[in-house]
Amino acid sequence: YVEGATLREWMTEELRSWQQVLEVFIQAGRGLAAAHAADIVHRDFKPANVLISRNGDVRVADFGVAKASEISERTSHREFAALERRHRTPGDSRPSFESTAEEALIDEIQSNADLELTVAGRMVGTPAYMAPEQHMGLRVGPFTDQYSYCVSLYEALYGRMPFRGKDRRDQLALMTDGRAPPPPKTERARAVPSWVHKVLARGLAPHPSERWPSMNSLLAQLQRDPARRRRRWVSLGAGAVGLAAGIAGVALGLFDDQRDMCAGVGDEVFESWGDERRDRLEQAFRSSDKPFAEDAARRVGDTLDDWAARWRVQRRATCEATWISGEQSADLLDVRMACLDQHRQTFEALVEVFGEADADIVERSVSAAHALPDPRRCARARRDAELGEGELSSSARQQVEAMDGDLDRAFALASLEKHSESLPLQRRVVERARELNHAPTLVRALYDLSDAQLQTGDLDGAEASLREVVVLAASLGEPEREALAWTRLVFFASKAGRVPEGHAWALAARAAIVDAGGDPQAWIRYEGALGALVMFSGDYTLAAEHYARALDQARDVLGEDHPMTLRMMSNYAVALARLGRLEQTQDALSEAIARSKEVYGPSHPWLASLYLNLGNVHTLSKRPAEAEAALRAALDIRERELGPNDPALAAPLQALANLARGRGHYEEALDDFERAARIAEATGPSTDKLATIYTNIARTQGQAGRFEDAWASFDRAEAIYLELHPELHPRRAYLLGFRCEVAVTAERWPEAIDSCRAGIELGEALDDFSEQEMLTMLEGLATAEQERGRPEAAARVRAKAERLRISSEPGAAQPDADD
Repeated sequence: YVEGATLREWMTEELRSWQQVLEVFIQAGRGLAAAHAADIVHRDFKPANVLISRNGDVRVADFGVAKASEISERTSHREFAALERRHRTPGDSRPSFESTAEEALIDEIQSNADLELTVAGRMVGTPAYMAPEQHMGLRVGPFTDQYSYCVSLYEALYGRMPFRGKDRRDQLALMTDGRAPPPPKTERARAVPSWVHKVLARGLAPHPSERWPSMNSLLAQLQRDPARRRRRWVSLGAGAVGLAAGIAGVALGLFDDQRDMCAGVGDEVFESWGDERRDRLEQAFRSSDKPFAEDAARRVGDTLDDWAARWRVQRRATCEATWISGEQSADLLDVRMACLDQHRQTFEALVEVFGEADADIVERSVSAAHALPDPRRCARARRDAELGEGELSSSARQQVEAMDGDLDRAFALASLEKHSESLPLQRRVVERARELNHAPTLVRALYDLSDAQLQTGDLDGAEASLREVVVLAASLGEPEREALAWTRLVFFASKAGRVPEGHAWALAARAAIVDAGGDPQAWIRYEGALGALVMFSGDYTLAAEHYARALDQARDVLGEDHPMTLRMMSNYAVALARLGRLEQTQDALSEAIARSKEVYGPSHPWLASLYLNLGNVHTLSKRPAEAEAALRAALDIRERELGPNDPALAAPLQALANLARGRGHYEEALDDFERAARIAEATGPSTDKLATIYTNIARTQGQAGRFEDAWASFDRAEAIYLELHPELHPRRAYLLGFRCEVAVTAERWPEAIDSCRAGIELGEALDDFSEQEMLTMLEGLATAEQERGRPEAAARVRAKAERLRISSEPGAAQPDADD
């Protein structure tokens, strides 16, 4: 038992410098070396199997799958000829494995480093960290642990796994082709010296004989920091000069003075957030009387606590990077401190709006808290966002600060979906920034404004704002902002139905993201926007692929329980449902529900939508008991939140009614349908939804044998449709088809003939009426004509139905696509 954390937890709880990471891994490496000295191979080394105590002791743990070493000395090339044979087939540049090894690797290797798994049987280890020989079932030894160690250290230093292919087969090819993966082009990776990568590259060689001779040899290389040796000699030289000049005390005391310069840095966040502010927030949330207010207050408070802690750590690390380690120039210090200041102002604005909590704010508060910019991203800042700030007059500087304050409040309001309130603030800042000719503020204001315009339906305004953002961001040298703007244009295209332009903008977005360094969160937005675009175009297979990638990236970057991850999970489920992959849809929705309970609380409105979707999918899957449980959960949440007469109750009530009707429980179905109708009638003018409810009531009454009631309900629905759609409209044709169906069931032949004929005539006058519905009405008309004693008329109708059926069969002559 070790009182502390795993190395996996230590890596993620706060930002660590490469030196801190290396120090901890060297200690862990000594543990592996000690095991190897005792002829023990761990076989499952990974961050989750290393424990760090509260006082900093590091221990390698979980030797549950370890074994005695089969090879006590360094392995020769000849010993691993089998690896080479399995690695390549003559004339083929891709790896070729025996079917069992390949199947195991394709099935079990992980592209997601967060998945921890110990596999027993033909393989032992965690696939994401296993060496090639371990995957192939070949002989393992200390060199195998060395490979897993280097994978783990690579992940800790660079924030990603070393081998990430397009798919698992491609990833396997990358692992075994003999080329070490270059460091990712990120700010975090650039901080790691190149000599460290060279050491890791050798440890990641596919052939064990090409790796370091032993763990001790590898550790020796990791401790030979060339820069440290240079600093030692510089320090000795400076000390000698200082002593000769009689100022040794100043020279030797400089390090402590520098450390003091960062003492207390980061504590400023306590001015924005602390116990008192949290208490006020919780009190404001409770005053909303929402059933989920208590849960929301606690979860928002925890999220803000975590944000403040990350900001404080980043503030201190930014200071020390200049004044203690010397890794960062004073100019970059100013840039990154300004970035952190901006993030704290945004944080303060959101906390202030939380204090004004109403029902909408409480409902959306958890997502808004998670939408705060990550302070650690300021470590990526390379230039002063406020270009030319030093040339501003005192008056202009004050105006810029005021505009920043307005944008911070607008961001807080927009995060809470109060776009009608954020919009005027954003418009005002755009106008003032134009007057002041301050491009950095203008580009930020236009980007924020474009979101409010999109959400309020001003598509033309949103497009104009985003086009201007692209140009301004490019001129200011802000590729991250440019990438965000292109990506939002892709999403805009999905809402505006401009698919070809959306694909063109996606290419520009991709290029800008790469140019900006490949920020993982930018890729999440990109894949999500592309998913929405191809979903609109009807390519549900491609939509599912994009949403799956966005979901994997969100899990990897943001975590399993982040609201963005949950949204991508929900979108992925919708795409799967459109493809008819109901089992997978159920799994995705069930996971989204379980995780959303942890994130939002069990009574949050977001859960009602997930339950409603899950209930409908269970209905399609012929699982009535599971469907009813999910739909009742959706209804209960909305009733507790909104009361018994809110329009939002109509959807779960109708779903429950349709489920009951499908099970033959007609009176139960009518109770729910009629309640939905009463709510709809009481909350506004007649709508298509209300007419649909009356149509469903009529059909259910017909099934229950209450034909007179059914006819009255049909009349009510028809009156609404005639009011809303006096011209030709498909809804009226479908309604007549349902009347035809019920009249045939009731054997009311004159009424059946009138309804069927009227529906057929209206359907034929429409361009895209359902052929299946037309066939149903023709068959109903033929039956009615036959029963009225008119067999010739019935035969003509059947012949017409047969011609329609033949023309719709695959391979038959088809009308033009436009028809």
